[in-house]
Amino acid sequence: MSIIYQKKPSIYFGIIVAVFLSTLPFSVSTSHATFPINWDCFLPQSSVDCETLRKAFFSSATFTSQVSIEKASLVIHVRHTPIQKGTQYSLDFEGTGSLPTFTILDRVPDTVTTETTTIRLISDLQKGLSPYLALLKPGTTANKTLTLSFTDPNDQTQEKPRDDDSDTNWFASPSISGNYSKGNNTSNYLNARFSANYSDPTWRIQANTSADYQKIKLDYAGETITAETFNYGGRSIVSYSFKEKWSVATILGYAHAPKQNLDNTVIGAVGLEWNLVPFKTTQEKVVAIRYTVSEHYQDYEKPNILDQEQSLFLKHSVEAYFAWNFEKFTVSTTLFGDSLMRDLSYLAGGASGSITWRVTNNILISLYGSLSYQKKYINAPLAEETSDSALEQYITGGNFKPLNIYTGLSLSYTFGNSLLKGQDQRWNAGL
Repeated sequence: MSIIYQKKPSIYFGIIVAVFLSTLPFSVSTSHATFPINWDCFLPQSSVDCETLRKAFFSSATFTSQVSIEKASLVIHVRHTPIQKGTQYSLDFEGTGSLPTFTILDRVPDTVTTETTTIRLISDLQKGLSPYLALLKPGTTANKTLTLSFTDPNDQTQEKPRDDDSDTNWFASPSISGNYSKGNNTSNYLNARFSANYSDPTWRIQANTSADYQKIKLDYAGETITAETFNYGGRSIVSYSFKEKWSVATILGYAHAPKQNLDNTVIGAVGLEWNLVPFKTTQEKVVAIRYTVSEHYQDYEKPNILDQEQSLFLKHSVEAYFAWNFEKFTVSTTLFGDSLMRDLSYLAGGASGSITWRVTNNILISLYGSLSYQKKYINAPLAEETSDSALEQYITGGNFKPLNIYTGLSLSYTFGNSLLKGQDQRWNAGL
């Protein structure tokens, strides 16, 4: 069952209603505990700021309190989708237990100012509280869903919102990157990647697969030698959030990477993460600390530095992840360190980072890079004094040198909920 309420206000409607609703005799006595609400707002590329809206809402609704999702009687999700000549805001009120669940939709034309839009949304939020605060036993419909739909006379369009609305809990994203260089040598490189994700408040499931092709022509000892490499692999992460900021994960990966002297490698890992902001909003900064223990099986193209054709070993690693989200750009960086469990001579450390430009909600362009230092590599091949070896060492891009620097540019398109890709920061895997 749906209840549609059509409003045709002047631009001052929000101000009038906000003042009027603030005087309504809600059934909450000051002698009782405040009504616990969990706030979930994500409005990238919107003129309305989530933090401003949150402060204004909770300061006007003094009988409410903001709590974690585990303690909330009501969860409010605030999202938006672009429509022709305007923006549609979706306010999802999700009650727990027998409390009702419904959605308020408000279409705001581009001609409306930011201040007026903010007041309209506060008014909508206050309206949404009425079923929870005015009734002792709120009623529910047959499907436990009540929908309120708002329109504006200045908005002449009635187009449907985009498919990747806030109700979609998945996304899939293909991307490509590559480079070409010519000098004393000629290098061609192309990488293709596909990522998929499912998220809910408790679980996050991520998977990605990638393949890259590289062709090198190198002048060595008076001759030109040519080689090609083809590498591919994938990784999956299943994480479970057991507290507001804590989660555990299992990780499984596979790769065929000749340029790293790996014919086959399989990785299985478990880890623990603390994340200050598991779900990011427009202006929030993200800080996450992760610790993982992993087991590696490696089958080498050529015997490694220990003259082994295969090896099996344990590693542990720690990461510190930081992200800043702006209106059109996201900046992130990761500091990392790892080593074999029983041999610190293979200790490695470094940093990686990216700057992502949201061209549209679905199209992203990312500039990324990394810097790492490691004196010894267990997968490095035994030294050989041949021209082929020189080319192989060049193709690795310095993978077995102590200092490695890498940069790249990628273009990606997101299907499903493109907002979710930037919001869910749990076990962020660069998806």
